[in-house]
Amino acid sequence: MTLAKALEISNNVIPVKLLQYVGIDAAEKVWRNAGIVGGDFPKNYTLALGSISTRPVDMAMFYAALANGGYQVQPQYIYKIENKYGEVIYEAKPKMKKVYDSKDVAILTYMLENAVNYGTGQPAKVFKDGKLIPMAGKKQEQLQIMFQLGLQDIRQLLRQ
Repeated sequence: MTLAKALEISNNVIPVKLLQYVGIDAAEKVWRNAGIVGGDFPKNYTLALGSISTRPVDMAMFYAALANGGYQVQPQYIYKIENKYGEVIYEAKPKMKKVYDSKDVAILTYMLENAVNYGTGQPAKVFKDGKLIPMAGKKQEQLQIMFQLGLQDIRQLLRQ
């Protein structure tokens, strides 16, 4: 069974086998390279089933890097300040750091979209004004391992 098919049908065995293949340390490295410093990162295979715990802002930063084509963007709370005349007196410049290869992000996004479009993630489809809103996702705990694993290794496994 391919990794893409396993994700589509919510097979839990394949993510555990993938984690065994790439190793827990490699999965943690991907997590830490994304800029996440806190959180309880389990050193066992329950990680493949979503047992990691962290702050919501860390999880959001992790997922946002995927949504941004592999770039981590530091959260900013003030983007622009204008005076009462509408003149800009401060404008933030986004701080971006590449943390994932864009090809890996594209492959992962494709797999997650297939899970929603054709697999067990179909209840996650979102419609607005009768049109399907494109998204990639399904059960949180099963998605976590896909994002935490080395995306380079996932790309290699898809080629086999």
